[in-house]
Amino acid sequence: MILKAKYGWSDSSFNDLMKLLSWLLPKPNFVPENMYQAKKIISPFTMGIERIHACPNYRILYRGETFGKLEKCPTCGTSCYKQNDIYKDDDQASSKRKKRKKKCVPEPSEEDTCLGIDVNKRRFPKLVMWYLNPIDRLRRMFANLREGKLMCWWHEERIQDEGKLSHPADGTQWKRFDEMYPEFANYPRNVRFALRTDGMNPFGERNSIHSTWAVILTIYNLPTWL
Repeated sequence: MILKAKYGWSDSSFNDLMKLLSWLLPKPNFVPENMYQAKKIISPFTMGIERIHACPNYRILYRGETFGKLEKCPTCGTSCYKQNDIYKDDDQASSKRKKRKKKCVPEPSEEDTCLGIDVNKRRFPKLVMWYLNPIDRLRRMFANLREGKLMCWWHEERIQDEGKLSHPADGTQWKRFDEMYPEFANYPRNVRFALRTDGMNPFGERNSIHSTWAVILTIYNLPTWL
């Protein structure tokens, strides 16, 4: 699976590799038959990813008791799901349907007002945010003895040079935060995050309007060379 992600193998090539390994190794063997079976084997060891539907205009996230069951944004009124030429909410789409008299198009019901919907009536959201819960990753980090010790590096092993800013801990904001929350500052293993974001085009095409804005959490406890 690591090689597949590193070298960009397709699912079909990975399935052929699994078949080849199963044929080469002595029988009986437990080589997974395809990509799906391989994912089922490693799924207990993976860290969870939550996919949260979002407003296309970046107003809200459809989660929680307030917004979790909504299908339209309460702020801008935009539908959460994709639509096609037949099913649209604006008046312009209804006027187009009137002109197309030759096509027999069923009138959309209240439950079937948005697309993409496939044969099984599955709705596809317009925008999805992938959330990687940091708690699961912190648990694995502290479970490792070596990485657990490094969480105190900034306090115990960091070389301090007076008059120079060699680490964020030397800055005034860090010290001001410690003064505001002394209980948190007294325990060096408490995790200190830095939140940052930037846009990028994952496809590397200049003429593409698609962009991805990754929100990254950086841990200041760890050494700078990691």
